[in-house]
Amino acid sequence: MEKIPALNKAFKVARESKLTKREIEVLEKQAMFMHDGQNAILYAEQKAMEKGMEKGRKEAAIAIARKLLDLLDAETISKKTGLSAAEIQALNYLRSCTILKKGLPNG
Repeated sequence: MEKIPALNKAFKVARESKLTKREIEVLEKQAMFMHDGQNAILYAEQKAMEKGMEKGRKEAAIAIARKLLDLLDAETISKKTGLSAAEIQALNYLRSCTILKKGLPNG
């Protein structure tokens, strides 16, 4: 609670104004509620950051795999990038579709 100056001030005022025990309990519950809310926000931010980093790693692995498709077999690419064999096959399929599309007239 020391991170919330407004609450510290509220408790100081409460002590100085001779609030009843019940009123102080209400203030303490409000402080706990605010603290829990802050923790929930911090947890959500951390999870969002982790998810974003994982997405970035996946995108990087896909970019690397695309560059290796002409050079290495799918199993080696899978081992080096951490992508599954199915993901490598999908990238290879998409690459072949793109190559075919470029070869067609008006493609």
